[in-house]
Amino acid sequence: GYKAGMDAVAQIAQQTAQSMAASMAGVSRDIQTGMEGTVAKIAGIFGKIQTIVIGAGAAIASGGVFGAATRQTVEMAKESLALSRALGVTMEQASVLNVALDDIFQTSDKLLGGNKAMTRELRQNEESFLKLGVATRDGNGNFRNSLDIMLDVNKKLAAFKEGTDRNIEGQKIYKKAWEEVAPVVKLTAEVMEVARAKSESLNLVMGPESVEVITKYRAS
Repeated sequence: GYKAGMDAVAQIAQQTAQSMAASMAGVSRDIQTGMEGTVAKIAGIFGKIQTIVIGAGAAIASGGVFGAATRQTVEMAKESLALSRALGVTMEQASVLNVALDDIFQTSDKLLGGNKAMTRELRQNEESFLKLGVATRDGNGNFRNSLDIMLDVNKKLAAFKEGTDRNIEGQKIYKKAWEEVAPVVKLTAEVMEVARAKSESLNLVMGPESVEVITKYRAS
């Protein structure tokens, strides 16, 4: 049935090309007498094509192509929501962060593990961050969000020579978790900017309304 549908599409497409050629040949006359007839004729032919293609698309969808895309979207939304809550950032920032992590081939779990270790050190020894040259509080004396602090920490650590020098400084912030989270140092403000541009161009930026839609979808 699928093959028959595609054969029909090919046949109608050929007829359409012939019809359009004939219509364009008489375009000067049509401009004088009105294009309604020509437009209606072409629209009707394309309507037939659309009907058959939609039927073929339904067959593809039943095979799981669109279902897989939907599941991937839901998973991305769940990860973005977890990042948003853990790091104290907006859903939009979290969705961009998700793309940035993919770009440096890291996972949200690894980032959250690093954030947990960093936050513990921030609570116990804020001086470690100040010595590294990272501001921990805003102008009102409140702690900055975890993501901004981490991006600044990563930028400072990346400036150290890879190896012993960077490991010593990294352990001051991340303690025992450093070995596991060291690759996340690649996540910097510059990487985030590139990810933001990519996210916007591909419509991957998620807002609060995305959470509502995904929640309803999962509930259903």
